[in-house]
Amino acid sequence: MRTYLFLFLLILSACTPPLALKKGVHPEPLSVFIEFHPSVPEEVQDVMSKQLDDAILLHNTTTARLPVERAYVLANENTLRIRVHMTRLVGPKENAAGIALSALGLSMPILLAAGGSEYILGFYYFPQATSYMEYQLSEDIDGSPKSPLFVMHKTPGFLKSKEKQISKHGYYFNTTMRKIFKAMEKNRKTG
Repeated sequence: MRTYLFLFLLILSACTPPLALKKGVHPEPLSVFIEFHPSVPEEVQDVMSKQLDDAILLHNTTTARLPVERAYVLANENTLRIRVHMTRLVGPKENAAGIALSALGLSMPILLAAGGSEYILGFYYFPQATSYMEYQLSEDIDGSPKSPLFVMHKTPGFLKSKEKQISKHGYYFNTTMRKIFKAMEKNRKTG
């Protein structure tokens, strides 16, 4: 049931613009607080926390005009709150399903062509590691028309070890955070 709720919220927020600061608001610094649901594996929590720290460090060492810091306690002002509601890694069953479905789907064009069909159809299934996340700015700086922003964070996981999946997931999270910081900085300059 919980998965369906997140999928519904993700569909509703599909057209949601990125996080935006209120016009004229200049948080000094922007604090970033991340929290994890207890169901999120501890290894994922450690990697995502480290990648968040790395993204903040990289952002602050560039020509950033929006200083960002890591918050270890949730504050009510100048804060970007990130909630990781669920993370699902690709397991052996999903890999087996991916292999079976992809083998069937990729052999379909050959079978259809051999049978003289006018239409050629093929498919594949590569399962992905997935996290359901929520990004929300504190009320004093939130200029987004729809808040919070729900995101389904997906990374390749098919036929990868658990360690590689977690590493790749962390890297993509780091990239996402740098894009968010850059967009907020750009929004701040124009706001």
